[in-house]
Amino acid sequence: MNIIKVYYLIDFENVGCEGLNGCEKLGESDYIHLFYTNNNKKIDLDIISNHGAAKLITHKVPTGKQSADMHLGSYLGYLVGAKHMDQKESCKFVIVSKDTGYDPIIQFWKTEKKAKVVRIDKISNKQTKNKQKDNKPPRRAARQHTWGAFFIYSGIFSQTRWRKRKSGNMV
Repeated sequence: MNIIKVYYLIDFENVGCEGLNGCEKLGESDYIHLFYTNNNKKIDLDIISNHGAAKLITHKVPTGKQSADMHLGSYLGYLVGAKHMDQKESCKFVIVSKDTGYDPIIQFWKTEKKAKVVRIDKISNKQTKNKQKDNKPPRRAARQHTWGAFFIYSGIFSQTRWRKRKSGNMV
């Protein structure tokens, strides 16, 4: 039987103790990586001490704008490279955060290395999927792609027409 290791990367600044709800049900093949700074609200030690059979690793990162996000994203890349590329074991990566800024990173690793990465807002929701569908780009990206294709194919951005438009001498 193939055991799937699950790595929970928690953006504690974003979800707080609520994001840890449900961690008491985790098993021996689960790993919790908790990213926090000095700016965090108080940490409920009861929740942290009751993390089931999962291994808990804390990462205190420097205080700064988006510091926890950047460190978490970097660590995700490290884990994907170190654990996902090891063909001997299966693994899944779960970002616990309400921050949709992680979605492009998730999409990148799914596309680039076929890694199993999702984002949830608390561990008790571990079965729920990321709201963004895997096969569709974000709406803004799709819109930009559509308009870009329209402009390229219609010739609107040809240099001569563009110069005439800028100068106001459109024929």
